[in-house]
Amino acid sequence: MFSATPGSSNATCSGVCPAGYYCTGGTQQSCGAVSKYCPEGSTSASVVTVGHYTVDADGGTTDQLHRVAQVACEAGHWCAEGVRSECPAGRYGSALLLQDANCSGVCNEGYYCPAGSSSPLQHPCGGPHVYCPEGSGAPTTVGSGFYSTGGSSSSTRTGEARCEAGFYCSGGVRLACKEGHYGESPGQTEETCSGECPVGTTCCHVVALVCCRGTQVMRCVPQDHTVLAESALFVPQVLLAKLPDCRHRRALANARQGSGVVAALHSLVLPDVLVPQQA
Repeated sequence: MFSATPGSSNATCSGVCPAGYYCTGGTQQSCGAVSKYCPEGSTSASVVTVGHYTVDADGGTTDQLHRVAQVACEAGHWCAEGVRSECPAGRYGSALLLQDANCSGVCNEGYYCPAGSSSPLQHPCGGPHVYCPEGSGAPTTVGSGFYSTGGSSSSTRTGEARCEAGFYCSGGVRLACKEGHYGESPGQTEETCSGECPVGTTCCHVVALVCCRGTQVMRCVPQDHTVLAESALFVPQVLLAKLPDCRHRRALANARQGSGVVAALHSLVLPDVLVPQQA
């Protein structure tokens, strides 16, 4: 109870102390801070409970001196000293009553979590043109000459890699250089790559070749030095350099596409890293 008239002896004074204030000794005082709240009839200010925040008479947080109640901190937020804050971008809060900005943890790779997220899988990263490492608050755009990698699908990529020689990258996707063209250096961004194969050379579409799948097409090789030219297969220059003489070249040129080619390559006793594997 409080008295609106100083010195009043009325047993009921002027009524119940209003919300947002506390009344003691017949005097009304503002509750005072966001870390405290004063329901109707308060004789002292109550300190906010850990994991809660305070609200004013309208249920908002505009009036910082007259808080009337406390509320449990919701998912996606953390609360300290009566103030509610969103979990920061890159993190999420899946539980109630969180007390610090670490919230529940970091966002999963392949996904991004903007501020206020409540799940580690809040949003899939979005497509092959972007990627999301662990703890992403927003997708990262794949760099020019790079393609996206990792993840369980094209919408949850986790990293990027530079486009290898023989390929070009556009929109985060790696593609073989256009047929009849070659990619001498990595990081190509156009389908024409390094340019057209010169007259008198052979350059095949790497994706369509079983024996060359997974190898790097370094440059077009002159026809008179191209192994497997008769069967329209392309062998990288790094492998050509290891062929000791024409006898081995003829053996390869006469080998049939498929396991025969692989067997012929193995017969050269080359380092494993240089030997194409059968698809």
